[in-house]
Amino acid sequence: MLLYLQNNDNNFPNKTISDSIHNLYSELLEKYNKGSDEKSEVIQQLNKEIIINVQQKAYIQVLKTSLDNLIKKKKNSLSLKNNNNKDNEKDNLSYSELLLIIPKLQNEIASYKVKINDL
Repeated sequence: MLLYLQNNDNNFPNKTISDSIHNLYSELLEKYNKGSDEKSEVIQQLNKEIIINVQQKAYIQVLKTSLDNLIKKKKNSLSLKNNNNKDNEKDNLSYSELLLIIPKLQNEIASYKVKINDL
């Protein structure tokens, strides 16, 4: 067929095929560029989500550590109080004692939020 196009005196079929190939190439290039743009957008979004997840993980770890430390301090103070009073009460925190800790935790959470936002 290529020989037919090359040997044909009428140049019309060559032009039609060339136009068709050019149109198909243009469509393919447009689809490729669109797909490439979408890929870039998805990668950027995933990178943003990764950063947010890392920050949230760090924030959760700070809160967990803070809560553990407050509970240990409270248990230690209760333990000392129990030993001093020679009481046989349990070392566990009561509901009312936990309610007293909550405002302190809220203040610490707020301060950690500010620190994380400053990062």
